[in-house]
Amino acid sequence: MKRALVLNAINPRIGGVLIRGEKGTAKSTAVRALGHLLPQIAVVPGCRYGCDPSLPDELCVECLERMASGAACRTLAAACRS
Repeated sequence: MKRALVLNAINPRIGGVLIRGEKGTAKSTAVRALGHLLPQIAVVPGCRYGCDPSLPDELCVECLERMASGAACRTLAAACRS
């Protein structure tokens, strides 16, 4: 589980990690702990996908529509999603 979480944190394009186990085996605790260790990232405020404003080629449809309408894409520092 540790290796899978670390690899997914390094390369989110892996697509996530499914963690299964018995009740009380610290599944949620492990994920939350990793989230607190990761650095903050720049995101577009209000974007449900957490688009990075410095990568305009990778913006979601909603962020592209905001930019096309003239709305400025501010940057917000947010905790890295785990």
